[in-house]
Amino acid sequence: MCNITALFLILIFIELHLQAPISVPVSSEKFCLLTKGRTFELPCPFDNSGNYVIR
Repeated sequence: MCNITALFLILIFIELHLQAPISVPVSSEKFCLLTKGRTFELPCPFDNSGNYVIR
Protein backbone atom coordinates (compact mmCIF):
# COMPACT_ATOMS: atom_id res chain seq x y z
CA MET A 1 0.00 0.00 0.00
CA CYS A 2 1.23 3.49 -0.81
CA ASN A 3 0.43 6.76 0.90
CA ILE A 4 -0.71 8.87 -2.06
CA THR A 5 -0.11 12.14 -0.21
CA ALA A 6 3.54 11.24 0.37
CA LEU A 7 3.93 10.20 -3.27
CA PHE A 8 2.40 13.50 -4.42
CA LEU A 9 4.82 15.47 -2.21
CA ILE A 10 7.78 13.53 -3.59
CA LEU A 11 6.71 14.29 -7.17
CA ILE A 12 6.28 17.99 -6.37
CA PHE A 13 9.76 18.03 -4.78
CA ILE A 14 11.27 16.38 -7.86
CA GLU A 15 9.64 18.83 -10.23
CA LEU A 16 10.35 22.02 -8.25
CA HIS A 17 13.71 21.43 -6.58
CA LEU A 18 15.45 19.10 -9.01
CA GLN A 19 13.90 20.78 -12.06
CA ALA A 20 12.92 17.42 -13.52
CA PRO A 21 9.85 17.46 -15.76
CA ILE A 22 7.18 15.04 -14.56
CA SER A 23 4.70 15.67 -17.36
CA VAL A 24 6.55 14.28 -20.38
CA PRO A 25 4.24 12.40 -22.77
CA VAL A 26 5.36 8.96 -23.94
CA SER A 27 6.48 9.23 -27.58
CA SER A 28 8.05 5.79 -28.03
CA GLU A 29 9.16 2.88 -25.92
CA LYS A 30 11.65 0.05 -26.14
CA PHE A 31 12.31 -2.90 -23.83
CA CYS A 32 15.86 -4.27 -24.00
CA LEU A 33 18.00 -6.89 -22.33
CA LEU A 34 21.46 -5.41 -21.80
CA THR A 35 24.61 -7.49 -21.45
CA LYS A 36 28.26 -6.41 -21.35
CA GLY A 37 28.66 -6.68 -25.10
CA ARG A 38 25.19 -6.72 -26.64
CA THR A 39 21.68 -5.33 -26.53
CA PHE A 40 18.68 -7.54 -27.28
CA GLU A 41 15.42 -5.78 -28.08
CA LEU A 42 12.49 -7.67 -26.54
CA PRO A 43 8.73 -7.34 -27.06
CA CYS A 44 7.28 -4.52 -24.94
CA PRO A 45 5.40 -5.84 -21.91
CA PHE A 46 3.66 -2.47 -21.41
CA ASP A 47 1.46 -0.17 -23.47
CA ASN A 48 2.21 3.39 -22.37
CA SER A 49 0.55 5.32 -25.19
CA GLY A 50 -1.38 8.23 -23.71
CA ASN A 51 0.53 8.03 -20.41
CA TYR A 52 3.22 10.23 -18.90
CA VAL A 53 6.59 9.22 -17.49
CA ILE A 54 9.01 10.79 -15.01
CA ARG A 55 12.41 11.39 -16.58
